[in-house]
Amino acid sequence: MKKIIALLLVFTLVLSVSLTAFASFPDLQESSWDWARDEIDEMTSTGIIAGYTDGRFGPADGVTKLQSLLLMARILGYNNDEMKNIISLADDMYGDRVSIYNVSNPSEVAYLMYFGIISEDELGDYLSNANEVLKRYEAAILLTKVAGAEAEVKANGGATLRYADTPQIPSNARKYVKYVNDKGYMVGMTDTTFEPDTLVSRAQMAVMLYRIIKDLDITYVSGNFVSVSGSSLTLAQGDDQNIFNVPTYKARIMSDGKETKMESLPLNGFTVVTKFGDTVRFVDAVSPKIEETVTGTVTSLAAGTKNKITLKPFGKDETQSITLDSAVVITYLGKKASFSSITKGDTVTIDVEDGLGKTVVIANRSEVISGAKFVSVSYEPYTTITFT
Repeated sequence: MKKIIALLLVFTLVLSVSLTAFASFPDLQESSWDWARDEIDEMTSTGIIAGYTDGRFGPADGVTKLQSLLLMARILGYNNDEMKNIISLADDMYGDRVSIYNVSNPSEVAYLMYFGIISEDELGDYLSNANEVLKRYEAAILLTKVAGAEAEVKANGGATLRYADTPQIPSNARKYVKYVNDKGYMVGMTDTTFEPDTLVSRAQMAVMLYRIIKDLDITYVSGNFVSVSGSSLTLAQGDDQNIFNVPTYKARIMSDGKETKMESLPLNGFTVVTKFGDTVRFVDAVSPKIEETVTGTVTSLAAGTKNKITLKPFGKDETQSITLDSAVVITYLGKKASFSSITKGDTVTIDVEDGLGKTVVIANRSEVISGAKFVSVSYEPYTTITFT
């Protein structure tokens, strides 16, 4: 579980990856930057944001539309190791659509499309004009979406703003401006004006990022999907299990890039739970990559650090031994079972990934029949043995 503050980001194209403390930025020493210096100080001192290679921070320089998208992607965990499978899925789903714009960092844009931050219809506005500097009202829209509040904002009534220049804010953006203003992510340029068309500077963006990161308090937990009971979701992490209460009215649940219900998540699928504070907001699952599926009769079992099943696959003469993953999911009649539940003679189906058994489904159980008289055996359409 990692906080996003520990993972965020480096300005692509405009920020160096080297760490430079704010005191060494000659263009931040004037008192005119007092309003942003503390936020920039915290972000640079932790290695989150750095300055140009020539030693400047460039606080007044603009943030382009493309750069703003990269930052929003990283707020939502693009740089988090636990999101790598989701990133790959997003690239597969949206990479081709983004590639036609021939921009740097297309993967981050695809990632935002996966999370619904930007739609295919909006790609042209952002990427055809990728080097245009973001306007303040546009920043309000992006921040609202990243905070997961767009549906709430759209459902609210008209937006009442205290700014004298409210008529200059595009009508479709006023609710977003009100939201970020109420949350404190953005404030007016003066006490009476918002200045919606003013271009966003690097110093302003640094402050916005600092505020939204602190407020959202995003954490990530990954594991393999095990089961659902009511609103509770269980993930396995090695020998440990984590149980989450998922508010289905608020959380977005995805399986292989499609919205679904929790009970339809893929068994043993890699799953990431994203929490804003204490509340689950996203559940993203990817089906396991099955290299081989083996069905047969269990001939022996070996318990140990990693349990092993030896079975005789149907249609084959030789037995096959499969070592089980420590996070293996075992089920019988649709319910969770354990390794000790498996007995010699059981028919099982094992999904193998990376050389390890990831799931075991006990299909039926062997039974000993005593005191019965054999009557007949037939082989069509399937083998049937009759006793009396």
